[in-house]
Amino acid sequence: MCGCNKLQFVSVVKLKLLYTADFSDCMALSHARWDDSSSAMAMAGSIRLFSENFPTIPDEIRLFLYNFPQVEFRFTNCFNLDQEALLQQRSEFFRSMVLSGEEVPSYFTHRTTEISLTNIPLLHTSMSQQFFKFRACAVVSSTEDYNGVQIHVNCQFRGRFGNSIDSFGDQAYFSTVTKDSHLLIFECRILLPKDNAPIAQVNYDHVDMQIHLSTSVFNNWNIHTFKFKGWGIRLLKECSLPQNQLGKPNTLPHVYETDDGNMFDENEHGEECGGTDVVTQSSKRMRIK
Repeated sequence: MCGCNKLQFVSVVKLKLLYTADFSDCMALSHARWDDSSSAMAMAGSIRLFSENFPTIPDEIRLFLYNFPQVEFRFTNCFNLDQEALLQQRSEFFRSMVLSGEEVPSYFTHRTTEISLTNIPLLHTSMSQQFFKFRACAVVSSTEDYNGVQIHVNCQFRGRFGNSIDSFGDQAYFSTVTKDSHLLIFECRILLPKDNAPIAQVNYDHVDMQIHLSTSVFNNWNIHTFKFKGWGIRLLKECSLPQNQLGKPNTLPHVYETDDGNMFDENEHGEECGGTDVVTQSSKRMRIK
């Protein structure tokens, strides 16, 4: 579908097995949709069927098959696309997305031009839950026609009494084929520790995050450089409860923080949560060797 100038709307809700959807250079494209629940159920059913056909798959792999999003979307040079509406959609099977852009969209409620985001409040993520979930966006400006970029985010959950625990997300892989500035957006689901009673009993009230970017080399391409311009994150729906107690799920209805700092009930208002903005002014050039 790349370069289709007559395409104005696209929906992928009926596709069961989809890995990559590339709509780059579709200049007239204004809306894209993938959040229909039936599509997520269809894809989940296909993954479950695959898993059941291979009963020797380890439980850890099976867990990621059921929970890790599958589809990569590309919307570079789609200048009429409503990016805000695109980002607001739910993420049952969204894995990553590449957009054109110069700065982190305001949808991402914690933003910075440094590599670290600190003091992100935890509004209830239970250590007994399987994943800590957030959506991230890194802005990179390519200095060559081709760049392969791999990204991962480290998280350090911190408590008010100085206690902390580190968790590491899987790597996300991207490729860019123009010298433009790109938004590299991906879902991050960090598997939390389990069967650890001392950890489950400790309260954590915020998380510090650090992003790591490096070159991903495909087919013996030469090493290139790119400029890292900033990044941001938005916590997804498993964050709630101002009590900030990891390890005590289902004790109160889910309450989220809005962009203006107010609290609201998930059952009445929606799926995701935000936070306060963290913005700095510097930028870095990274040479990867």
